[in-house]
Amino acid sequence: TRSVGVTGVQTCALPISTFHVSSFNGSYKIEGDDPQLIFDISTLGVSGRNSGLLKFDFNCIEKTSESRMQIFWWGDERDGPFEASSVRFTAKNGTLIVPLDASPWWVGLRQVKGLRFDLDNASACRAFSVENISLYQRE
Repeated sequence: TRSVGVTGVQTCALPISTFHVSSFNGSYKIEGDDPQLIFDISTLGVSGRNSGLLKFDFNCIEKTSESRMQIFWWGDERDGPFEASSVRFTAKNGTLIVPLDASPWWVGLRQVKGLRFDLDNASACRAFSVENISLYQRE
C-alpha cells in the first residue's frame, strides 16, 4: 500500500463537527442517540481512486456491548452524507482498516470532501475516540 492524502494528519488538525457528543478527557462523551464526528477533508485533494483504505485508531470507553460503526463519505457535487455512500461494521478497540474502495460510491469520487464516523449503537460506550485517521492507496 502507498499512503496518500490525510496520512500523518492528526484528527485534531482537521476541521471537525460533532453531534450528540461532548469533549471528555481526549475523547467524546456520548450525549445522545446518534453520536457523530464529521471531518472536513475537502482541502486535502483526496480522490476515491487514489485512497481506498481508511485506517484509524478507535477506542470505546466503558464498553457495555459490541460497538458498531457506520462511516459515511461524500464529495464532488454532494455536500453531505447519504446512506448509499456508507459502510457499517463492528468496531473493536485498536487500529481499524476499512476498505472504502469496495464501494463504487467511493472509487468514483474525484474529490472527497468529508468523512463522518457514527457510533450506530450509542449505548455501547460511555465515550469513544477516533484518532490518527489516514488514507492509503492499494498497490
